[in-house]
Amino acid sequence: AENVLRGERVTYITFEEPRQQVRATLRFLKYDAEELERRGLRVLSVNPRAITMRSFYDMIYYLSRLAEGKGSILIVDGVNSLRREFGLEFHRAVRDLVLQAKRAGVTTILSILREGAVGEEAVTQLSTLADNIIELKVRSDGDRIRREIAVLKARMTQASNKVHELELVDGRLRVR
Repeated sequence: AENVLRGERVTYITFEEPRQQVRATLRFLKYDAEELERRGLRVLSVNPRAITMRSFYDMIYYLSRLAEGKGSILIVDGVNSLRREFGLEFHRAVRDLVLQAKRAGVTTILSILREGAVGEEAVTQLSTLADNIIELKVRSDGDRIRREIAVLKARMTQASNKVHELELVDGRLRVR
């Protein structure tokens, strides 16, 4: 949302949430979803069971061409759903997505949960593609839930070793 408000073009594709849920989340965070869409935000919700590997590749090409240019961002949420649907071909598909987006000059942000089969193996295979890796963690601290954020990789720069706390304050995310 903040990138759209700065004039950047953003395409947000989710394989796990319906479009209405993304818009409701934006409203909860005190953004005007309709205004963001007028200013260039595209929100797409895709059921991974409703697409083939070929249609996924077509979608990658279409989205990267659509978002092509300076200030364009492609956010892919729910990458785990692709892995569950496509198995080991998942890595090739995501690799192709990132490479196509890089060729088009599009910044790509992938949301991947580190769970069960999508643990170190998936992170290691995909980390060679990533210029930056940011990890979000949820920890229990007695009777309190703590959300933390850390930079695991920052290509060509030195990533901080610090773990920061992530809070929701007045409807906005804050890093402490």
